[in-house]
Amino acid sequence: MSRFAWTLAQILSLLLCLTACGSSRPLPSVDAISGDIDLPDDVSSTADCPAPAKIGKLPKAWIGGANDDGTGFVDWRSGAVTPTIIMGPQGGQHVYVSVRAANLWPKKIRMGVEMRDALTDEVVKPGRIEITSSLKADCEWMTYTGMTAFVKEPCKISDRKLKVHLDVSDLYGVKATDDAVITPHWEGYCAPNP
Repeated sequence: MSRFAWTLAQILSLLLCLTACGSSRPLPSVDAISGDIDLPDDVSSTADCPAPAKIGKLPKAWIGGANDDGTGFVDWRSGAVTPTIIMGPQGGQHVYVSVRAANLWPKKIRMGVEMRDALTDEVVKPGRIEITSSLKADCEWMTYTGMTAFVKEPCKISDRKLKVHLDVSDLYGVKATDDAVITPHWEGYCAPNP
């Protein structure tokens, strides 16, 4: 038996075991050519968790924030969101960003976030933040919470509208993007202009 045939047999055995030994809920199926993921149809919808029919089959990304402790998912789509600029334990400042994605391979997702001033289009320093991490299941979405988008000059952006851009890509090159507008607030000290 060739190495390829042996590997294929092992993968098929594993899939058979997972299907037979798992829950009664059907597993998502993946179209090997297009990469589309068909999710089970027996999932109900809530306000935070759209049902699969609403997600569709195309890759999707959804940028949001997190609570002040870096947990949870806060929807930024309304544009009226004022997240707190957090003082980190090492003296830096950041805004917590959370990511939801669908129809991408959830292991080792590359996520990039960039914030820009909505009026001047100036990049918020230090610039684009990138991380690579695996996502966790959250309803029908795969989620990463508590990504720290660093802010070098919090006084410069406090109470100003920012455009936040997210792009995600998986190991297979499938990509998705999303944008939001936020107005972050800094509660720390800002020196007055001379």
